[in-house]
Amino acid sequence: MQSKPLVSIVINNYNYENFLSEAIESALSQTYQQIEVIVVDDGSSDHSCEVIQQYSDCLIAVFQENGKQAIALNRGFALSRGEIIIFLDADDYLYPDAVESVVASWKPNVAKVHYRLTVVDSCKQPLGYSLPQGGQPLSRGQVWQTLLERGGYRGVPMSGNAIAQAVLAQVFPIPVEYRLTADDYLSTLVPFYGEVIAIDQPLGIYRIHDRNQWAIHTVTGSRFRRFLEQFLVKKDILGQKALQLGYNLPKDWDLRTFGHWWVRLASYRLAPQDHPIASDNTSFLITRGIIALWQYSGFNLLKRLIYSFWFIVVGFLPKSLATTAITWLFIPYKRPQLQPIKSLMQNFSMFYQRLKRFWQSPTVQQNLLKALLKRLWWRIRWRIKHKPLLLSLGENLKITIPKTGSGAAIFYQGFSEPETADFLLHFLKPGMVFVDVGAHIGEYTLLAAQTVSFAGEVHSFEPLPTIYPILQQNIALNSLTNVVLHQIAVSDYDGEIEFEVSSEPATSSIRKLATSTDKRQFITVNSLKLDTYWSDQSRKIDLIKVDVEGAEKLVFHGSGQLLTLPITEAPTCIFEYAPANYARFGYAPQDILTLFKERGYEVYQYLGAGKIKSLNPSDPLPDIVNAIATKDLNHLLTHLKSK
Repeated sequence: MQSKPLVSIVINNYNYENFLSEAIESALSQTYQQIEVIVVDDGSSDHSCEVIQQYSDCLIAVFQENGKQAIALNRGFALSRGEIIIFLDADDYLYPDAVESVVASWKPNVAKVHYRLTVVDSCKQPLGYSLPQGGQPLSRGQVWQTLLERGGYRGVPMSGNAIAQAVLAQVFPIPVEYRLTADDYLSTLVPFYGEVIAIDQPLGIYRIHDRNQWAIHTVTGSRFRRFLEQFLVKKDILGQKALQLGYNLPKDWDLRTFGHWWVRLASYRLAPQDHPIASDNTSFLITRGIIALWQYSGFNLLKRLIYSFWFIVVGFLPKSLATTAITWLFIPYKRPQLQPIKSLMQNFSMFYQRLKRFWQSPTVQQNLLKALLKRLWWRIRWRIKHKPLLLSLGENLKITIPKTGSGAAIFYQGFSEPETADFLLHFLKPGMVFVDVGAHIGEYTLLAAQTVSFAGEVHSFEPLPTIYPILQQNIALNSLTNVVLHQIAVSDYDGEIEFEVSSEPATSSIRKLATSTDKRQFITVNSLKLDTYWSDQSRKIDLIKVDVEGAEKLVFHGSGQLLTLPITEAPTCIFEYAPANYARFGYAPQDILTLFKERGYEVYQYLGAGKIKSLNPSDPLPDIVNAIATKDLNHLLTHLKSK
């Protein structure tokens, strides 16, 4: 592909005169210049033709008799010359940098790039969410495998996809039997022809209005019947493709596509007389829906309980209440703002997670009674005294800890993350240089400074104004002269940046895309890139530790020059591999692994006691894993063995 490929934006329109101009303007106003715009009007009976003719000098216009979506797309694709094709629905529109962002992400053998879409109403008022819903990252990689196993993947409607022309040439023209479900035809088949790249930032607008064919603005039996028929079409497409590949769909494939059970029950309850699957009944749909939910959804315990309750409510309660429950599930902006209930559910979830961590804690496993007594003493102590607590840390170190979650973890088990401390003790040697990004109160700064001795250096970064003085105090308390402290955030940006302050200081971070419902405040702090900071330093960095609550990708983007150093100069990195945290910043775990791989690194999971193994995202992993990135595996193993 050329360095600046031609991109074709094909707009298909049918009676969207009120929205069409905005779609065309968004295509013509792209910051990327190598584009062509094609508008196919599918026999509109309103004033769409007059709207299109206003732009006749800037685009290719096609006017045809009404043949439905697939026929319009076939015509537009046949006229296109671009190496990348975006099919833009006439009631949606793109952000100005959408095409530029797609081209920047493109690489050989890509089938498509898809990106998030912000949802608005007919008046362009944001509805408070984007697609896909729930803040989940878009699927990426070899998505066809997920399709065959689960029947679907996390994607977006037509306007959120940029597809390789070479791939489309293998699936076009769209057969006439899919004239009303062209979206499904393309989203199902395209991933079989190459890698899928995801941009977890909104690059366009998806508009919900009273004339959408598929977007839900009101719940009716006919709409859910169409959704279910759409699912059956997708199943047929997948079945045919599986046969071509010599692959048998799993026997419980219907269960694996757990989301369709919501649609199936909604269709049955709202209009049983028109429901397309004659064998369905209420008990069957509730039972199968709940089984699918618990076996294949991947939701946490609280969500599984809530959605199980939803199946029971929709299945057994009167139709009016069932309709309300269906509306709340499928139309997020119509849900009541039940903040007390939300807070209660969030508190329950937090309590469950804390209880789970408590029982999995090594100190509890070793001596339950002692662990319980320490926790009781911790609570009593803070009721009696409110001053920070002075503790011993490791060998011959002292640390002052506040009344926080991380402080409690240090008190209970010696370090807030014993595996991290174990790795530092195995890896670091006298004379090394250690960089601590997200130093907090300094437990690892202290440990590293002691381990690298006076011949080594430690550079620590902590932006939080309430925590930085405690970090300073802990350095002074241990009379350490080889530590350089900075009250500044580390990211991919030099300048000021918004910082989100949590009630638990250890979870504060650069402002996320999606914040929790916990009350938070935002402050402005200084930020810099590690590349900028280290540009005037002469020594080699041996180890970078990054713990920034999901902003790891930003830190490593700002360390690009350091990470591209040759194998003998490149630093080893230890960081939190935490998919849930990454999602709050709009990127997927694979993104950070790819970032390292493109710079010559391999990423490993630290198992403790100097042992590592390759980090495989498909393996069952804890919520948070200590990940080690290195360019020189032999060098890493030598250090881990020489403790």
